[in-house]
Amino acid sequence: MSRLCRFLAVCLVALTAVSCDALSHETWGVIITGYYRVGDYYNVDGKEGVVFEVSADGRHGKIVSLKRSSERLLWSSNYDEQNRFIGAADENDGSKNMAKVMQIPGWRDKYSAFAWCASLGEGWYLPAKEELLSIYRVKNKLNNNTLADKGEKIGDDWYWSSTEYDYQYSSGEFCAWGVGVGDGYTSYNSKYYYGYVRAVSAF
Repeated sequence: MSRLCRFLAVCLVALTAVSCDALSHETWGVIITGYYRVGDYYNVDGKEGVVFEVSADGRHGKIVSLKRSSERLLWSSNYDEQNRFIGAADENDGSKNMAKVMQIPGWRDKYSAFAWCASLGEGWYLPAKEELLSIYRVKNKLNNNTLADKGEKIGDDWYWSSTEYDYQYSSGEFCAWGVGVGDGYTSYNSKYYYGYVRAVSAF
């Protein structure tokens, strides 16, 4: 093979690799293979969101819902449930807290914030405190990309997390953590307190 032919062959291989990498990421806003970065639009089998955490290889991570709840919701809307600690205390994985809530008979009627997340479909859950903080840390990337075009931007609102706090007010209610996504400030409030909700899901 002549030197020119070898050179052209090498160029063709390199060009093909670059083209495939570009196509494997995103074309006209549609993910083709499953390689993601923070801020990317995720749409697989009808589940839509924006990536806020991703593994080193770009194949796994977490998405946040395109929109928040239209109104502020109670962490728990049932008096008896507000007045007990249920053990949904995981600070890093809200799906574990969601599993605790789902074991409670009639939970959809008793846990408003959790029910809203579940209404989005299988795999959606109310994020734990640290997951909300992760969303806060990359909020600008989320707002400047997918959410600006396809959803509702994350503002400066206070959001419920799924993480309980083992403190009981004199009135009887136990507490849960929330995060102000405007400044990253965390605070706990009575489960009877109203807050906005966004759901997350792993992929």
